[in-house]
Amino acid sequence: MTCYQHAHNLFRDLGDPYHEADILTHLGDTHHAAGNARAAHDAWQHALAILTDLDHPDADTVHAKLAPRQTRPTPGTCPVTDRANTLDRILISGKRPAAAQRGGLLRLRRVQ
Repeated sequence: MTCYQHAHNLFRDLGDPYHEADILTHLGDTHHAAGNARAAHDAWQHALAILTDLDHPDADTVHAKLAPRQTRPTPGTCPVTDRANTLDRILISGKRPAAAQRGGLLRLRRVQ
């Protein structure tokens, strides 16, 4: 993050608003990945303001990042999450589904 902050300061000082906004967008992405929602929102908001002033099409992408986010996918919309939830229920219950008994499902071992 330090490199992004340094680059942001350089582009701002050079008077290069597009690259300043680009760096702010990446900085926001990094904050978001690190779990710092407030800092991510602030960086994206600043980037959006610059891109809007420039009337740049990237403003739409940054605007989408600021839209309310779901913390978990809606059930039935993400096959990977749905599969993981099903496997969690199997592990918690300790019951083997019929497909596993027939060898049609990956056999799971409980880690104790």
